[in-house]
Amino acid sequence: MKSYKTLRSISYNDLDEYENTIKKRKESDSCLFTGLYIQSFEPKMQVLLPEEQELFFLVLPETSLLKDKLNENSREIDKLMNNLSEITKDNIFYHLLIDEIQASNDIEGVISTRKEIREAISMILEKSKENKRFKSLVYQYMNFRKSKFSQITKIEDIREIYDNLLNGEVSEEDSLEDDELFRAEPVFIVNQNSGKKVHQGATGQDTIKNRLEDLVKFMNRDDIPTYEKAFISHFYFENTHPFYDGNGRTGRFILCSYLARKLDYLSAVGVSVAILENRSKYYKAFEEGSHPKNVGEITSFIFDMFGIVLKAQQKVLNSLKDWDKKLEQIRENIEKTGESRDEKSVIYPLAQARMYDNLRELTDADLAEINGISRQKLKKVVNVLKEKGYLIQTKQKPSMHEITDELWDQIKYIEEIN
Repeated sequence: MKSYKTLRSISYNDLDEYENTIKKRKESDSCLFTGLYIQSFEPKMQVLLPEEQELFFLVLPETSLLKDKLNENSREIDKLMNNLSEITKDNIFYHLLIDEIQASNDIEGVISTRKEIREAISMILEKSKENKRFKSLVYQYMNFRKSKFSQITKIEDIREIYDNLLNGEVSEEDSLEDDELFRAEPVFIVNQNSGKKVHQGATGQDTIKNRLEDLVKFMNRDDIPTYEKAFISHFYFENTHPFYDGNGRTGRFILCSYLARKLDYLSAVGVSVAILENRSKYYKAFEEGSHPKNVGEITSFIFDMFGIVLKAQQKVLNSLKDWDKKLEQIRENIEKTGESRDEKSVIYPLAQARMYDNLRELTDADLAEINGISRQKLKKVVNVLKEKGYLIQTKQKPSMHEITDELWDQIKYIEEIN
C-alpha cells in the first residue's frame, strides 16, 4: 500500500502546495474533526506551542481495506481457537499474556521477568490473597478472557483503571495523592540517545481534566469509525500524559481493552509485542502526530497503528498454526506408545499442559471432567500410569499429576516453542 503523505513532508517541497493541501484536506467530504485539541510540540525548540490545534483525519478507501483485514484475521483466530480444547485455549492465552506484559514493561524500561508474570498468573488462578508483583496488572488483562472490559464514561474511570492496573508498581515519588486525580507538575519525554525532549504532556491539572473530559466524550461518540476512534483515543491519552509514571502501560491497556471488545482477546494481547518490535516507528508516529507542520492531522498515525495491530495479529496467527502442528505431532506420538485408550485420554491433556510449561495446571478433578469419567476410574488409570513411570504426583490437595520427563521425551514435538 502506498504510504500516506503527511502535511509536514509536503511543507518541505512547496509552501503553496502545502497551504492548498491543508485547505483541501480540511474541506474534504472525507474529513472528520474530533473535537480534541492538542498543543503541537516544536522539536527544534523543544517546547509546546501556545496555539491549540484540533485533531482531524481523513476516512480513506485504504483504511476500509485495513479494517477488512483486521476483521478477517480476527475471524481466522477465532476459527483456529474453536478447534482447540479449553485447556489449550487457556494456556495459549496465558502464554501470550506473559509476552504482552513483558513487552509492555520493556517498552517503559520496567525490569521484569517472565517468571514473575507467570507467578502472578498462578496466584490469580489459585485465588491467593497474597500480594505479588504485577498481580494487579495481570488480573486486569485476564479479564479479557472473561469478556470483562473496562468502561470509561467519566474521567474518574481513567484514574480507577490506572490504580487497579499499577497497584504497587509506581514509586512513591511518582504516586498521586488520593485527593488529586491527575498530576500537577509538568512531565517531559526525553530521547535517551540524544538527551533532547521529544514531547511534553499537557500542563496543569485543570488542562488535563478538560482534555480527558473531551476524550471521554470522544470515546463514547457514535459517529466516529471504530478503529480510528481507538487509535485516536490512544494518541490523545498519551499526548496528554495525565500521570507522572505509568502512562504508556495504562494507555496500551485501554487500547487493548477496546480491541479485545471489538476484535478478539488474542489480537489484543499481541499489541505491546508488536509495538516493542516496531518501537521506533511507534514513537515516530506520535512525534509526527504532534508536529506543528501537521496542524493536527492524525491520518498518518492511524495508518501506522493499523499496521502495528495487523502485525500483532499475524504473529498470533503464526503462533496458533505452529502450536496446532505441534499438538498434532504430540497426538500422533501418544498413539505410537501403544497404551490403552483410557491411558492415552489422560496423557493427552497433561501433555497439552506440559507443552505450555503447565501455566494452567490440571487437577485430577479436571482430568475426570475432561474425559467424562468418575474420579474412581481416573484414579485406577492414574495409578497404572504412575507404575509405568509416566506420571508423578505434584500436589495432594487438590490432587494433581504431571507427565514425567521420561514420557515427555517420547511424545514431545521435535522443535521447542519459539
